[in-house]
Amino acid sequence: MKHSIHDTALPPSGYLPPDRLSGLPCDTPMLLGFSGGVDSSVLLHLVADFAKQNGAPLYLLHVHHGIRGDEADRDAEFAKKTAEAYELPLILKYTDVPMRAKQTGESLETAARNARYECFEEAMREHRIPILLTAHHADDNLETVLFHLLRGSGLSGLCGIPPVRSVSGGTVVRPLLRVSRAAIEDFASEHHIAFVQDSTNGDTAYTRNRLRGEVIPLLREIVPSPEAALSRMTASLWEDKRFLDALAKDAYDRAKSPQGLDRAVLQSTPTPVARRTLLLAWKEHVPTLDSYESVHLDALYRFLLDAKSGTHLSLPKTTVTAKADHLLIAAATGPHQKKAPPQPVVLKKGCTELPEYGVSIIFDTVRNGKILLSEKTSINTGENAKNIYNSATQIYIRFDTIDAWCPSQDIVLRTRTPGDRILSRGMHRSLRTLCNAAKLDERTRRELLVFTCSDELLWVPGLAVRDNIAIPPDAVQDDDLTILVLPSAHP
Repeated sequence: MKHSIHDTALPPSGYLPPDRLSGLPCDTPMLLGFSGGVDSSVLLHLVADFAKQNGAPLYLLHVHHGIRGDEADRDAEFAKKTAEAYELPLILKYTDVPMRAKQTGESLETAARNARYECFEEAMREHRIPILLTAHHADDNLETVLFHLLRGSGLSGLCGIPPVRSVSGGTVVRPLLRVSRAAIEDFASEHHIAFVQDSTNGDTAYTRNRLRGEVIPLLREIVPSPEAALSRMTASLWEDKRFLDALAKDAYDRAKSPQGLDRAVLQSTPTPVARRTLLLAWKEHVPTLDSYESVHLDALYRFLLDAKSGTHLSLPKTTVTAKADHLLIAAATGPHQKKAPPQPVVLKKGCTELPEYGVSIIFDTVRNGKILLSEKTSINTGENAKNIYNSATQIYIRFDTIDAWCPSQDIVLRTRTPGDRILSRGMHRSLRTLCNAAKLDERTRRELLVFTCSDELLWVPGLAVRDNIAIPPDAVQDDDLTILVLPSAHP
């Protein structure tokens, strides 16, 4: 049965049409990210009618992430049938997210999101589509703000999901961002809109799912509609952010010169504006900057205030130089360039020398409670070693405890990345917090080794082990596995 404009029912409360959000003409071509879930299915129902009424070309794009096997194939087939029913063109993209996650060291969630937006932007460029529609809603926004709150985010994080933002090739708009999930589900039921369910949405191993399934229901016992209250808050915060950003842009225009940033101008600027101005300048002078932490911006601001002429500050991909009157921010080169972290490695059975990590890894099956060490492998067991990797450290694991969320059973070794968290003592704890508690120095933090399986952190030697995966040494049986970390024989 083909879709048609069959009624004039009002959309759910809070829905904003694409032209109102984007500011573009109502006949502008649009690309809708279609997962097949209830959110994107309802958005399609609403936008398809809008597109037909206004003569706007509408395309659907479905991304097969290569994660959920038969279920992902089912979703792709559903997308094809839905596009046929609405008589709309479908762009179907296939990507191997697990492989990407192994290669980049990203979590599975992050790798999937990045791959998805790369597919969106590619399609927008190829088909010259200025508007991307996504089905984020008010409950997604609530989860995002809570997630950022727990990470100690500043104003930008507390603003939540932007209703409109720029991407390569166009603009992302989110018509359902002020609509609750309950209202979306009610609308789907009332209008008999078909959709598919993602079985991983109930997996509380993912932080967002745990917020959704455990934390937010408790909030609803206190406030009936926390997502509505938070939508009001974030709308106000976005206004504050836009005002501060405008002040920062004005300060930047006054401070910048061929010699650099005028220190006197920025030192006389209120702190919240000065910090934003420094960040604006940093991003402009170092276009490859892809991540930073608040500690870096804190250091840059203190350097602005206190640095003596001729001194330098090293930041990610960046060198900052203080002059008497100016501050110079430049992409790092030569000795100031931080060494790129080594690529993630999928562990193989046996002994692997990894001089780029400064360690050797033995990953093998236990026999009679022991593993046989290679003759070429030396172990430094210095009792007074200060670095947590100066002596061998070992863990025993049993894969049947992690099969549910790690079907591939690949163990990946990589270095720590910003935002890493590990399930410990029933909570997802940030490695940054654990490093602070352990009083690790900056170099040790930077070189911290992380063992992962799928998108979950398993073990950070000397720091943390994921709940329920480790076997006590006195309980090890034949065919269990062990990972042994020791200083590399060939550093």
